[in-house]
Amino acid sequence: MTPRIEAIKDAFRGCTSVPEVNACAKDHGEEVSALKADPATRVGAIQIENLAAYKRLVLIHHK
Repeated sequence: MTPRIEAIKDAFRGCTSVPEVNACAKDHGEEVSALKADPATRVGAIQIENLAAYKRLVLIHHK
């Protein structure tokens, strides 16, 4: 993965609440969409989307 994709993933990994995950998704949404449109970075963009969904589930169910 590219350093930028890893940086975005790290931003999501650092989130400690669902509102924080939502804010992070909003902050990086346009960039992730651009990454998803490029075949070379599509997989990384999908991983970011999945990580955001996973973080939400973990934060909701482990309170």
